[in-house]
Amino acid sequence: MGEPKNHKGTLSNPKNAIGKTGRSDRYQGSTFNMERTDGEHSNFSSLTDEDFSTLNEKVSDALRKAGINPEEGKLMITDNAIQFEIKDTVTIRRVYNAETKTMEHDIFEINDTEKQGRGVSKAVHRALMPIYEKLGIEKIDLYAAEQNGGYTWAKYGFRVSYNEIKYYPREMKSHKEEAQKIINDFYATHPRTERFPIKILADKPWGKEAMSGSTWFGDLDLTNPTERADFCSYIGYKR
Repeated sequence: MGEPKNHKGTLSNPKNAIGKTGRSDRYQGSTFNMERTDGEHSNFSSLTDEDFSTLNEKVSDALRKAGINPEEGKLMITDNAIQFEIKDTVTIRRVYNAETKTMEHDIFEINDTEKQGRGVSKAVHRALMPIYEKLGIEKIDLYAAEQNGGYTWAKYGFRVSYNEIKYYPREMKSHKEEAQKIINDFYATHPRTERFPIKILADKPWGKEAMSGSTWFGDLDLTNPTERADFCSYIGYKR
């Protein structure tokens, strides 16, 4: 392993922006303290300090606009993981398997409920996409956890295997019969080898109420033009 590297990114043109909600960027220009401990043969050896500094700036910008000070935290790059951490406040962890070209969306937590729902997740994933493209990521794996994960991540366009989705309505808080019928109808015209686009359920008027608190395993095939387009459209990413 090479020498550990310690960096702190900065914004070249920080802005004190006020959005529609009237929230100001209170932590103008602040970013995560960046630490690279990955070696020259790590999964991220093809990425430069500039790549990670740009990622740092963009993620920090998203958190500042949500009223979170990134300067209190760290961006840590190890041989196989990228992690943003602010103690008791934020944890975002992505784990990369270079052999399978798969990125595991391991953790995404913002513990302050008042800071949730402010577009942080979409902004973080917009910031991550150039990294994914440089690495040649082909697939994203995800475990949608409890609280709002079952509903929230479904909106991103993830797919769920037949063996996983056929039992999923049991996890839901309500509208179980409606969901089961939608799933059955889908597989009446599609082979069981095809993964179910769980966004179909999330887009229903009852989706959030029924799916909040549920869990599921899913993935996203970034080599599939439709799945990639759906994901990029939802997060607002353009090359």
